[in-house]
Amino acid sequence: MGDQKAKSNARRKGNRHQTSMLEYFKILLRKLSFNSRLFRKEYRKTFRYLEPSDQDRLREWLRKGPENTKIQ
Repeated sequence: MGDQKAKSNARRKGNRHQTSMLEYFKILLRKLSFNSRLFRKEYRKTFRYLEPSDQDRLREWLRKGPENTKIQ
C-alpha cells in the first residue's frame, strides 16, 4: 500500500508546474510594487530563502525595473 501511495505522489509532482523561488519572489514583488513599504519588507525577506546566485539575479532584475521585464 505504501508503494502505491509513493507512485501517486510522484505522479502528482510530475504534473505540477514547478516555480523556482526566484520566480516566485519576482511575481510577489511585482504584485507588491504598489506599496513601497511592503515591497521593501518582502524584498528583505527574500534573502532568507534565496541562494546567493539567485539573490544577484533578483538584484539585477530590480535594476532593470520589474515593470519592464517579463517573468518567465
